Amino acid sequence: MAELVEELTVLGALVEVAACDVADRGALAGVLGAVSGGVSGVVHAAGVLDDVTVQALTGERLDRVMAVKVAGAWNLHELTAGHDVRLFVVFSSAAGVLGAAGQANYAAGNTFLDALAAYRRSRGLPGVSVAWGLWEQRSAMTGHLSDTDLTRITRAGVVPMSDDEGLRLLDATGESEESLVLAARLDTRTLDADAPVQPMLRGLTKKSAPPRRRTLTTPANGSESGESSALRQRLLAQRSEDRRSTALHLVRTQVSAVLGHDSPDAVAADRVFKDLGLDSLTAVDLRNRLSAATGLRLPATVAFDHPTSAALTDHILTELLGAQHTDPQPTSGTGTPAPARPSTIPSPSWAWPAATRAVSPPRGPVASRPGRRGRDRRSAHRPGLGHRGRLRPRPGRARPDVRA
Repeated sequence: MAELVEELTVLGALVEVAACDVADRGALAGVLGAVSGGVSGVVHAAGVLDDVTVQALTGERLDRVMAVKVAGAWNLHELTAGHDVRLFVVFSSAAGVLGAAGQANYAAGNTFLDALAAYRRSRGLPGVSVAWGLWEQRSAMTGHLSDTDLTRITRAGVVPMSDDEGLRLLDATGESEESLVLAARLDTRTLDADAPVQPMLRGLTKKSAPPRRRTLTTPANGSESGESSALRQRLLAQRSEDRRSTALHLVRTQVSAVLGHDSPDAVAADRVFKDLGLDSLTAVDLRNRLSAATGLRLPATVAFDHPTSAALTDHILTELLGAQHTDPQPTSGTGTPAPARPSTIPSPSWAWPAATRAVSPPRGPVASRPGRRGRDRRSAHRPGLGHRGRLRPRPGRARPDVRA
């Protein structure tokens, strides 16, 4: 702040710094009331990040982001109503215009700023919302981004811009007649690549709109899109081992893409996704890419439920082909089916949905204990409290895989 004050002073400005919480209406009113000559311009640049997936979003985490963006901007709008305001600029984000994985709360807050600028314009008041893209220079809000995060952002076509480019875009907003300006650097080459293009940016690419999906009946899940139908027919034309190789290559390609690798060879088939660097945000991105590539409606937790490329491949093959994706079950020497190999239980901290189902109580019918086994149950059992050394059996549930 001291550096900014010095720079503005050199340029001939009279600088006075006052700090308050813009979400606190009373505190903000006190600061604005102390400005000599009144307020002629407002630049609302405050922002807070608290990235989280929608499933884990709480009211507290929503309020933390909304307080600065929404309450702060609205307080400035109302409390400057009696001032001769000729400039009212709010800094929003491309996340509100284009969307961003894990930033539902941040996107919503910035969308409010966009709407506020439009509302002020409709009332004849100055107002413009600048939806910023990604800057090259790291700040307190972007310093936490990993290489994987940056790869995910740039793959969507939004690439970092220099300070000079950003300042020139900011100057250009003063000439705009629109209430919302998207100030970002876009790479159309990335938009023309294989990654899905957001509808708003599709006009900047050579891609046409995706075809409407046809719904077909399949034995695996009852319905199928055009994409999954084409992939299913392609797989059915192959031998069993080739089917799995094709599907595994598809999965590894998408995993490597979301993690920023150049080749699927960087993704081992049996390596747990968490160990590869996949987090909750990139897991959602992986789900989206696989859904687009296969035409399947995959759940957001699919990478948690099947935490390796091999496991995820088997799941996708089952969804597409049902039992047809495997060879006939091997038999033992007696001609009876060989016992199935026990499945691997993933780490509970990584695959919590699967772990939750694993520890859920069985849903079989309630069964009584077997017949007496050399013990007088009447003498051993006495209901009620206060009888030390007595058994108080509770009813259990029958397990079909355990013999009495």
